[in-house]
This record gives sequence, C-alpha cells and structure tokens, in this order.
Amino acid sequence: MKNSSNNEVGELTAILKAGDFIQKAGISSVPVRLEQYLIKAGIKLIPDTRLKDTEAGRVIPLPDQTIIEVNSKHSIERQRFTVLHEIAHIILELPSKHTSITTTDSLYTYSKRPEEEILCDIFAAECLFPRQFFKPDVNQTEPCMDAVDDLAKQYQASLTATASRYAANTDELCASVLSENGIVRYVSMSKVLREKGFWVPIGMGVPKKTQLDKRLSGLGNEKFAEVPAYYWTNKDTFASRMLCEESILLSMWNQALSLLWFEDDIPQHQIQRSQYDEDDELLPELDGHLPWPGHGRRKL
Repeated sequence: MKNSSNNEVGELTAILKAGDFIQKAGISSVPVRLEQYLIKAGIKLIPDTRLKDTEAGRVIPLPDQTIIEVNSKHSIERQRFTVLHEIAHIILELPSKHTSITTTDSLYTYSKRPEEEILCDIFAAECLFPRQFFKPDVNQTEPCMDAVDDLAKQYQASLTATASRYAANTDELCASVLSENGIVRYVSMSKVLREKGFWVPIGMGVPKKTQLDKRLSGLGNEKFAEVPAYYWTNKDTFASRMLCEESILLSMWNQALSLLWFEDDIPQHQIQRSQYDEDDELLPELDGHLPWPGHGRRKL
C-alpha cells in the first residue's frame, strides 16, 4: 500500500514510527499521558458532548492547527484509542478510509477494515503500550484474563487491545484470539509460540467443542477449561497436546475474546517448522478494542 508520499507503509514502518514518536514525546511512565503526544504532534484536543454515541471522533485540519474532537461520552479507554488512532493518520500520512467522522463501527469492528485503518491501529496500540514498560509488566504475570484485566486498568486501555499486546509481548506459549459474529477475525501470538509452529487460521468459524463454542451455544458459563490443542489449530504437531483456554463474551460488539496458553513447554522433537514466515504474521493488527496490536496475521 502507498501513503500520500508514494512511500510504502507497512506494519514494521508503523511500529518504528510509533517508537520514534514515543521517544520524542518524552513518555516516561504509564498510563501514557495523551498531552505529551498531542503537544509533540502540534494537535489540539477538544472533548465533544455533541457527537452521537456511534461517533468516536474526528480530525479538523485548520490552516494554523489541527484539531481532534473526541466523544467525551465514551469511556476513557475508547477516547484514548480514538485520539491515538487519529494521530496515527497524521504521523503516518495515511488517508482516512472512513468518513470525516470516525464511527465506533470503523474503530471497533473487524469486518472489511481497510489496511490504512489497521496500520493506524498498530501505531495507536504501540503508543498505548510502550514496549519498554509493557513487556516487563507482562513478564511479571502468568497468562490469564485476570492478568490482562489488571494491565488494561493500569494502561487505561480496552481488554481486547491489552490481550492482543499481552500475547505479543509475553515469553510464555500464549495466543489471543478475537472472534466476531462467530468468525475468528484477529490472532496475536507470542514469538515462542509461533516458533513452535502453532497457528490459528483467520476467517475460520469458532472451533467446535472449544470453551468459547460452548459459551456461544449457551451450553455453559464457565470461562476456563483445558481443551485439546487441535481444536484451535490444524497443525498435526499438537494432536496430543492440551492447552488452557479462557474465553469471555463481548456482546456489545458481537465479539468474543479467548486467551490460549500451554502450561508446559513443547518438546523440541514435536516442533514442525511453520509453513508461515514472519511476513505472514504481520497484519491485520487489532482495532481499538487493537485491537494493538498485534497481528491478525500478526497481532495494539
């Protein structure tokens, strides 16, 4: 894809530019202060109570200054992601593929999202979860939704965005899966899990017999279960393995979030070289509810 300067912009570029922006903005603590980003970008933020519930915010370019209006009726987590998403359009020089007003559907749903919007999600997620702070925090925990929830509160971010970044940054064998309308839309995995050859196909239906399938079918309310790993992946490597699955329903967006992890290591002799290379792991990144990506072949 091309930006307005006809230079190719990809996920790695978005990540690198976010890292540079974080450094130049002088971010030194979490939760990150949006004011530091706004000052560095030369943008004025105006909370707006007049926007509809379905409207997240908008950018107003003026001759002497750029203004971002954000829906002040939304949660602080949504507002923070909206602002950083709009800043991303400016820093990455990517044209917006939504209307002049950014709708909640364009930010928080996954179906048919343009690549430009996904790249802005990636930038926003990187800015919300600066790696120099987030990775050490992640590695002080063990995989579970409670850990993700605690970090979401600490970083003032959505649960889905935090889960995505959690899986991407942990040193455990862990993946985050976001499904929408019963279809897997986004997957984020730890580096070590990818190296084991584990993969959850994007676009497939929620696998049968998983804990999430049971919850979606109304067959139970339990969030956690140990299930055969092959329920979630078609890789023969994991035919005899069990994994931990913790799934929650996000009914507002017809979405569900699953955290998958192996409690024990996978022996070297069971590892098959993944048929995917590093490029396949990139894009699409999560929306605001990252979702950051990052990854969806990735995976705030």
